[in-house]
Amino acid sequence: MVKKLFKNRGGLHNRVTRRLRLEPFTLAECEAFFAYKGISYSRRLIADAYMVFGGIPFYLDLFEPGQSVVQSIDALCFSANAPLKDEFEELYASLYEHEANHVAVVHALASKRCGLTRDEIIEATGLSSGGSLTDVLKDLEQSGFIRRYDDFCGSTDKYLYQLLDLFSFFYLTFMTKSRHQDRHFWSNHNGKGSYNAWSGLSFELLCLTHVDQIKDGLGISGVSTTVSSWRDLSPGSRLQIDLVIDRRDGIINLVEGKYTFKSYEIDKRTAEKISIRKEAFIAHTKTRKAVHSILISAAGAKTNAHSHVVEKCLRSMTCSGSAMSNEHQFMERTL
Repeated sequence: MVKKLFKNRGGLHNRVTRRLRLEPFTLAECEAFFAYKGISYSRRLIADAYMVFGGIPFYLDLFEPGQSVVQSIDALCFSANAPLKDEFEELYASLYEHEANHVAVVHALASKRCGLTRDEIIEATGLSSGGSLTDVLKDLEQSGFIRRYDDFCGSTDKYLYQLLDLFSFFYLTFMTKSRHQDRHFWSNHNGKGSYNAWSGLSFELLCLTHVDQIKDGLGISGVSTTVSSWRDLSPGSRLQIDLVIDRRDGIINLVEGKYTFKSYEIDKRTAEKISIRKEAFIAHTKTRKAVHSILISAAGAKTNAHSHVVEKCLRSMTCSGSAMSNEHQFMERTL
């Protein structure tokens, strides 16, 4: 559509009356959609469904009343006649004329959840640098499958590309490895080690798709901000912050998402990681702004001896004693 209609050089040039970009549902819209279908899920279960299917109405419309989220995932993705069993291949083939390069990029990004630079994509896929790769990346970005997120320092040669499509990530993590093995794969796999690793990464993606709601929950919806990421590209370094909110009021928020079944409790090791990332960010960027670490937890948070690593002034996201009601308010806005 973009190439053949919006950028048409022939008779279709300037014939578009209006552009309407259809975005995936937010969590709040998913809740309203399930209610419309007569399906009653808790907000936690809605988040679980979102982490697999994103906010794509086509997928969510396949849910049936009376089934749990786990049962629905098994039925839609792992049963003998699962309607989404071949969805990944069919989806990319239907969107792109030569989809092999697009799929190769998606595979590469799925294996490196922190994202890849253009050079790293070339190395991982074997694709040549040039206009064809540029077109592939633009196609995937315009379709909402990936995001190109700016380096906080503004260096254009350090753009990172990250897989944003939750279903593609779920498919490549689980569905390609479980074909014809277990029609109750998700019911049996839920809570195991690979599930825990996947759920943590998927929850971070969920947060990235709800930046406006996060700002609203922090009480800064009216503050001008720039959203970016930061990654230390020094040899051997693995430091990365997926969501950096640079505010015009002199504060930078470093956002951290945690997905747990119980209220999250910051332990000594996690506190050290948060502190190290914050200190490295300040040292590398040489920012003069105040830097605040923000915690978003799926199931609330507890106060303990390590809670101080998360800034008090952003109480709606912190683990302080009075933060719980504010934290719930954030979830209300998000969900």
